[in-house]
Amino acid sequence: MNPAGDPSSAPPGETGSLGWSLGAVARRTGIGPHTLRDWERRFGFPKPRRLPSGHRRYPADQVDRLLLVARALSLGHRAGEAVPADLERLRALTGEDDAAPGASAPRWRELMTRAVGSFDRRSAARLLGQSAARGVRALLADVDALFEEVGAAWTSGRLDIAHEHFLTEVVEDILRAERLPLESGADGPALLLATPPGELHSLGLQAVALRAAAMGVPVRILGTQTPPEEILRAAQASPTLAVGLSLSARMDRSAASQALRFLAESLPPPLEVWAGGPGAQGLEGLSPRVLCVTGPARLEKELERLAQRVGG
Repeated sequence: MNPAGDPSSAPPGETGSLGWSLGAVARRTGIGPHTLRDWERRFGFPKPRRLPSGHRRYPADQVDRLLLVARALSLGHRAGEAVPADLERLRALTGEDDAAPGASAPRWRELMTRAVGSFDRRSAARLLGQSAARGVRALLADVDALFEEVGAAWTSGRLDIAHEHFLTEVVEDILRAERLPLESGADGPALLLATPPGELHSLGLQAVALRAAAMGVPVRILGTQTPPEEILRAAQASPTLAVGLSLSARMDRSAASQALRFLAESLPPPLEVWAGGPGAQGLEGLSPRVLCVTGPARLEKELERLAQRVGG
């Protein structure tokens, strides 16, 4: 699917979308559901939207603020001081620099590119950790911007393909580490993710899996180059919400279309088939059952729809 987020896309809830479930917020921030509900009553924050079912949905900007609250509490500040505080006050309490890292911070990208150029894994992991501390959406936006910059450096001859592969390994480690706590206790029907034969790139799988887990959607990753017949068997073996194939720009378009056509014809309705990533754009001859989930806004919209089916 799409490897990372778009820094210009609006937070969930700002464009009519559902936002994060209570369980997803608790897993992301480490703040228990009971505490979140108690703060809502005592301090008027967070302020979730309520679905007709009564389930809470939290906009992404509130989740980002709760991450700062959690950090302030870990530093010894009281809930009565941190929870009602605005962003400026929270950044002062936590020593957070609003200008970095961020996809709009050239200095952060410069340091990351330098770390990649020297194969400095420790520095690269530390810088990515700074980005991850700002939340899942910020991390994915930073990764997206970073790969654009590294790709440009590779095209101009300043970096080699080995540097890009090195960066991919470091980023995937971070994405997995961020996802695991979010998946704690996740159960039920899942989004099944894979790439078809011929597609070696797994970064898209990891990025979509992290975004899905953060939004409360269980995920199962089959990995790269999985034969369509095995994807079908995996979907039939356990409860599945949708099957998603991640396709990079280098994926053979005919092979991608063939795999998607097989799954669309073989999987029983209403099971959905998703195609995402740069390689999904402009594919021809696809079944009406194949949903092209290209771009972060569309991906979030479809994940939010799955999250509603999973429940709050």
